[in-house]
Amino acid sequence: MPEPTRTLVMTGATFGIGAHALARLTARPGTRAIIGARRPSPTRPAPGNAEVLPLDLSSLTEVRAFATAVPGRLDGQPIDMLVLNARAQFRNTTARSA
Repeated sequence: MPEPTRTLVMTGATFGIGAHALARLTARPGTRAIIGARRPSPTRPAPGNAEVLPLDLSSLTEVRAFATAVPGRLDGQPIDMLVLNARAQFRNTTARSA
């Protein structure tokens, strides 16, 4: 009997410890990953064959778009793992994103 598909949604999975965590979490067959990345690159494949959605945490518009897009990618499957590993750096802490 095939293993059921597990779905991972993750931010901060493109570099450093996040990329290593993604590799470990998706090593088990049947694990599917949807990741948010600031700068998805057409020349660099997604880590672990993950589906990449644009996500720049300094833009509230992009955060909302990511949150809206994820359910559409789930194909009715639940999110089994949610890893919020992204780091954000804001130079102007008084500014607000729209």
